[in-house]
Amino acid sequence: RLTAALQDAFGIGVAAETPSNAIVVAERMLGLARAYENYAVVSLQNEIGSGISINGDVYRGKGQAGEIGHLSLAPYSGAACRCGKCGCLASLASLSAISRQALKRGLSDDIAVLAHIASQGDPEAIEIFDCAGRWIGQALAQVANLFDLEAIVFRAPQPALNIYLLKALNESFRAH
Repeated sequence: RLTAALQDAFGIGVAAETPSNAIVVAERMLGLARAYENYAVVSLQNEIGSGISINGDVYRGKGQAGEIGHLSLAPYSGAACRCGKCGCLASLASLSAISRQALKRGLSDDIAVLAHIASQGDPEAIEIFDCAGRWIGQALAQVANLFDLEAIVFRAPQPALNIYLLKALNESFRAH
């Protein structure tokens, strides 16, 4: 309905898209995925957003296809997720999950501060990023294997893209 109203108002074609799928299109047109047809874009945020391109087209399914944040990786022991399930990737490794883990350990829940503490060698802060990276790597490996992806574009705020998270993510991805 919104697209029809906008088309009528402006007299041009209009398409509506989820934020994750819009990023998939943008990465194909202007970003790191220009050379690929089969790829995923994953955004580490307060949640974990993602979208998938198959043969150059965004995979939409019935609306929420490609959203890996709700892959259940630890259904019997993981944290409760806002979707109602337990052990979803978002509840284990999103920025919100990292902040929750930091607070449980008496550390700052500010990602930039936590990353700085990790860079100073704090073992608890390092473990939090390491654990998140392992969960993300496992999920990305499953998606890459399921869809036979050529590439994955991983997006995150700079403090979260630290050596501890990335190292664990890469190791976990290769192991799975």
